[in-house]
Amino acid sequence: MKRAMMVGFLLAVSIGPVAAREPIRAVPKDSPGNWFHDKDYPISERAKGVSGTTSFKLLIGDDGRVKDCNVESSSGSPVLDETACTLLKERASFFPAKDRRGKPVNGTYNGRISWRLPIHSAISMPPPQTLTVTVDISKDDVVEKCSFEKSGDFTLPVDPCLRFPVGSKGPPYAGKNGLPFPIRFVNRMTTTVEAR
Repeated sequence: MKRAMMVGFLLAVSIGPVAAREPIRAVPKDSPGNWFHDKDYPISERAKGVSGTTSFKLLIGDDGRVKDCNVESSSGSPVLDETACTLLKERASFFPAKDRRGKPVNGTYNGRISWRLPIHSAISMPPPQTLTVTVDISKDDVVEKCSFEKSGDFTLPVDPCLRFPVGSKGPPYAGKNGLPFPIRFVNRMTTTVEAR
C-alpha cells in the first residue's frame, strides 16, 4: 500500500503544472560601445562643431535583428540622429527576447549615444569636385541639347542647363571659311581644397 501511494504521489507531481519562467528581454550580443566609432561622426556636423546625445528605442525581431529605430530624444541635429539609427540597424545584433515558455519573440531595447567631437577632429580634405556642362548647338546657332554631370558630393543650387534652354539661340560659330557649323560647347569647372 505504501508503495502504491508513493507511485501515485510521484505520478501526480510529474503531471502537475509546469512553473512559468519570467520573460527575458532582448540582450545585445556584443558591447554597444562597439557599434560606433570616431570615424562614424558625420563630417558636416564635425565641421560645424555639433555634438549632442541621441536617445533611441529599437524594435528587435524574434531573430535578434533590429527591425526599427525610433529617436526618443534628439541630439539637436537631425544628421546625428539619422546616423545613429542607420548605424544601429547595420551593426547592432541581439539575443532575442523570450516569452514565459522560452520562445523567441519581438522585443525592444532602449539606449543612447553621446556624440562628442573626437579629440583630434581634423576634417580630411574632400576629393576634387567637378561639374561638366555640355551644350550641343546647331549650325543655325540653336541649342539642341544640354546635359551636365557632376563628380563629388555636392549639391547644385539650380540646374546649370537653365542657362541654355533647348530651342534658344546660342552664340554663332563659323569656320575659317566663314560658314557656320555645329558645335559642342563643354564647360568643366573643378573645385579642389589644397593644403598651403
